[in-house]
Amino acid sequence: MSTQKVGPASLAPRKPGRVSKGERKAHSVRFPADHFDAYLEHADELGLDLGSYIVYRMAEAEGLALPNWLREELAANERVRREQVEFDLPRAG
Repeated sequence: MSTQKVGPASLAPRKPGRVSKGERKAHSVRFPADHFDAYLEHADELGLDLGSYIVYRMAEAEGLALPNWLREELAANERVRREQVEFDLPRAG
């Protein structure tokens, strides 16, 4: 007896998922309410989600190397910011 799925879902092409961030451990954190918006703003300025921002700041505070995925994400976000600045500059004419 076959357990292969048949139907529209089995015919759909696989969608690529997010890039793996490697083995990680989960931990719930409660932030002071009056700090939370500042954390979100700083994360957004770097183009990071809150979890990646916390990893960034913790590594920085502890003098640890940034994970490869985070270095790549920061570099890609910096390239995008530079391109946006170049695009927004007024053209001499």
